[in-house]
Amino acid sequence: MLKKILFVILFLIISTSQSFAIDGIRKGFVIGAGVAYMPIYNWHEVINDTNGNTNGFGVKFSLGVNWNNRDLLALEVISMGKISNVDQKNNRHGYLGLAWYHDLDKTKESFFTSAGAGLSFGGIDNSGFIGTGIMLGGGYEIAKYVDVGLNYFYLNNGSLFTNKDYRFHIIHLALTVSVF
Repeated sequence: MLKKILFVILFLIISTSQSFAIDGIRKGFVIGAGVAYMPIYNWHEVINDTNGNTNGFGVKFSLGVNWNNRDLLALEVISMGKISNVDQKNNRHGYLGLAWYHDLDKTKESFFTSAGAGLSFGGIDNSGFIGTGIMLGGGYEIAKYVDVGLNYFYLNNGSLFTNKDYRFHIIHLALTVSVF
């Protein structure tokens, strides 16, 4: 099993370096990771009609493919960090989804837009929840392989595993490093 994982990683590294070296544009596989700050993290618990807001830090991981020099489709996992004042309990929250990034210029440093949809997941103390989410935003590639993005997330966590029903509105500011 470890040999298969190493083979896949080696294949991705070779594929991405070849795709970038051939024509000097954004093409091929992309692996990215970043850190994020959420200055706005509003929540609403529907059943009890309670609200709150806080801020926090998180991490972001992505794996995707650029099919031309402007468009990227990526699978992203975003941890929204540990938020402790939702119902005065330990809350962990995240997002797993597909995201489309579109660069507005063919140059390496340019503005981009982003949109995505996926699953919202998390847990409060020992109870887990899962729901849906959307993401809209944009950003700027400040240097080769480094970008700053500002995204809005709307996450709807239904009561699949708990009797809680949460809605989250999150502003997510991320600094991401990617390898083509």
